Amino acid sequence: MAARAGERAEQVDESGSDRHEEVLAGLADIINEVAGIPVEEVRMGADFAADLDIDSLSMVEVIVAAEEQFDLSIPDAEILHMRTVREAVDYIVKKRALKGR
Repeated sequence: MAARAGERAEQVDESGSDRHEEVLAGLADIINEVAGIPVEEVRMGADFAADLDIDSLSMVEVIVAAEEQFDLSIPDAEILHMRTVREAVDYIVKKRALKGR
């Protein structure tokens, strides 16, 4: 039984990783369209303002496009906490999981 639990944990980790990669790719495309940042520069650890030079107006455009692409709503209070790409990706993955996607 312990082996099965371990196998299941690995499957969850892998699928979670796949979800993160999918969201990261979609977010990178959005950031490219909105701010002209090359997709390959949009990495999990990138800070929206410091690393990607995304100002508040561009961030609003990124969020609106992400809401449309991922079919979810991101409250303004949550946006204030999204300083890095990882924080945005984690939020979107979590929100989608709650919706069963």
